[in-house]
This record gives sequence, structure tokens and C-alpha cells, in this order.
Amino acid sequence: MATLETGGPVLSSLELPSVSLGGGRFEFRVGFETDERPAPKFLADSFTISLTGSASDDAITVATIDTFGLTLAPSNPGGRFLPLSAIRMESAPLLAPPKFSSASSYRITIDVPEALQGRYPTMALDFFDNQNGVGSRALMGGPVDVIPEPGALPLMGFGVAALALFGRWRVRR
Repeated sequence: MATLETGGPVLSSLELPSVSLGGGRFEFRVGFETDERPAPKFLADSFTISLTGSASDDAITVATIDTFGLTLAPSNPGGRFLPLSAIRMESAPLLAPPKFSSASSYRITIDVPEALQGRYPTMALDFFDNQNGVGSRALMGGPVDVIPEPGALPLMGFGVAALALFGRWRVRR
């Protein structure tokens, strides 16, 4: 598990090892904890997750989390755009015992963008500390996995087998 926390530089970054993104999906868990409270015109500690290809202009921002909540596919001026429909999110159990008063954790699944298929992107984690002395922590659960898409033929075979079993079960009753 990767952890980034307040008390260091303004911006802490971490890159996870490259993963081949052939056809399939990217799935990972993230968490964010803080003692900060939302307020108007407040620049909060935040955690941003991005995918990057081999070239610097291949950055795709997946999500940002802060005291205001989770934002999927935030705008990324100058970078590639990830359609919101390519990302699925659900709440998940915390990745570690909570250290701060507000904690949230999510499982995020990304349909691999066509622009990154066949490349070896890096998962970039960036943690912004506003240096106000109030604690925050970002967590990333690994490993980051590629989930292969099932082929049409095996799915169809499974469906036929299930129907046959169901038919046999109904005849016996």
C-alpha cells in the first residue's frame, strides 16, 4: 500500500510500476483522510491519481480527493480527457485504521482508454499539502491490476451451459 501524508513538501509524488494495459480495465483502491473541514475559498490538502504514458503529454487525470469529496475525471487543461463513462466508483472499506477524523475509501475501475491501450502507463499519485498544519493522508491500495475483458465466445458458452443446467433442473422437478 502506498501512503502520502502531510508534514512534508508542498507536493509529494509517487509513481507506481508500469503495467501493460492491453484490452481490459484498471482497478484499484484509494482512500483519503483529513482533519480539515470544507470552507469557502479554502485550498484543501488533496490527492490526485493520474495515468501517464511514455510521453509527458499522455497524462490522464482519473480522480482528485480532498475534504470536499471525490471528483472523477476532473478537467485537465493541456492533458488528455477521460470520459466520465469510462470510470466506475464505489465506496469500499478503509484501507487502514483511520488516523484522522474524516476518512473515505473507494474502489475505482477504469475502462482502459483507447489512447493508452498497448502502452505501459504509470499510475502517478500526487499529494498536495497546503502547509496549514492540519493533518491529511492519502492511501493507494495495490497492486494495480489489469482485469482482462472476457471474450464473447466463452461468455456465450457459459450462457448456453447455464441454460442447459437450468433446463435439466426444471425437468427433474
